[in-house]
This record gives sequence, C-alpha cells and structure tokens, in this order.
Amino acid sequence: MRVRILSLFLCGVLLTGCGSTAVTASTASTSASTTEQSNIATTDETVESSAIATTEATVEERKDTDFRNTCWGDSLEDVKKYETADFYAEQDSSLIYTDSLSGHDVNVVYTFKNDKLINAGYLLAEDCTTGGQYINILNSWYDSLVKKYGKQNSDNNGIDGIYYTVDKDQANSVDKGTALEYGYTGYIYTWKLNKTLIRLVATSEEYKVHIVLMYQDLNNLSSGEDDSKF
Repeated sequence: MRVRILSLFLCGVLLTGCGSTAVTASTASTSASTTEQSNIATTDETVESSAIATTEATVEERKDTDFRNTCWGDSLEDVKKYETADFYAEQDSSLIYTDSLSGHDVNVVYTFKNDKLINAGYLLAEDCTTGGQYINILNSWYDSLVKKYGKQNSDNNGIDGIYYTVDKDQANSVDKGTALEYGYTGYIYTWKLNKTLIRLVATSEEYKVHIVLMYQDLNNLSSGEDDSKF
C-alpha cells in the first residue's frame, strides 16, 4: 500500500518557493527619485523616532496546550499571536513557519477549518544525501516521542512501525535507507492521547523522502474517520 500524507503537507507545505519580491531597476529608480524629493529628517525628529522602545513583547506561555503554544480551536490570529518561530507563508487555510526540531530544519504547519485550528505538525525541510540519514532522523524523532509519551499505542490498519509496498525479500535486498528512498518501505507510528492523535510518518514519492510529525484534534477528525485511516 502507499501511504497518503495529508494534503496539508503535500499541497500546502511542500512549497517549491515562496514568491519573494525582487526590486526591479524601474522600482529602484522611482525610489531614488522619491528620496531626492523628500525632506531630510531633522536631528530632533531622528532622535525622537529612535526613542521608541524596541523591546519585543513577551509572548504568553500558555498552559494545557495541544501543540507548541497553541490549543485546538484557536483562530488563525490566535496562532499568529502565540507562535514565535519565523513566519514563512500563509496560504489557503494554513500558516507555515520555519524552525528546528531536534537539530533539524523543519516547516511548522498549522491548518484551520472555519478559522479553528484542527491540525498541526512538522515537516522535515532538509534534503539528505543518503536514505540512511533519513532513517537516523526518523529514529531520533521516534525515540523522543517514546520518551515523552511511551510506546505507540495505536495503529493504522494494523500497521505499527514499518510497512512494505513490495515483497519483503525485495525490500530486504537493499539497506533500510535505500528501501525507504525507493518506496519499498514506509513507517507509521501512532500515539492516541486524550485530545490529540499523533502520527510520525516516513514515506517516499518519486524517490523523495518525506518525514512528517503531525498532530490532529481528535474532536475534528472527518466524519466517519477513525484513527486507523491516514
């Protein structure tokens, strides 16, 4: 079987690039002309402007949160208020930030339904040179989750850890990293908490490995969906 990552991560997060605004020659020329025509600020005005406090407001550390410093049901503006990572993009019904997790670059993703937070998670944002490096990252994240929540306590259609998309002999004819890269194998680990379903997933599409750690609001799973579906 092929595991389908939530469309949030494949469509909303696997960005080929956020549109950065380039300064064109005409823009620069117009800017220069405008500058020449503007009045030079006086010393007093400059001093007055520099007197504005630059200390960033302290973000409230909330209790009983569900993901980072946020809670299920938070609005998009709530998440913007409580998330301190570097903002990356806002598109459709999602917010994307950049941060690190266990020493690795990740995209931090929040998705909303009717302006209420229902899903969130981390997507590895590094390109490793070998499949074995992806396996090492997967194992590192898994160990951290076990340390925090204990051994995984749920499964997906009977999958608890590694699964095979080809005959085991074919998958085992190469090392674990290569098998993951080729799509011969994948991994799913699941934890079911009081309010949250956590899934750690590693899968490959067209030889591109994705490692995702996602959190879902149990009260907002799709109608008829249970924790065996992914």
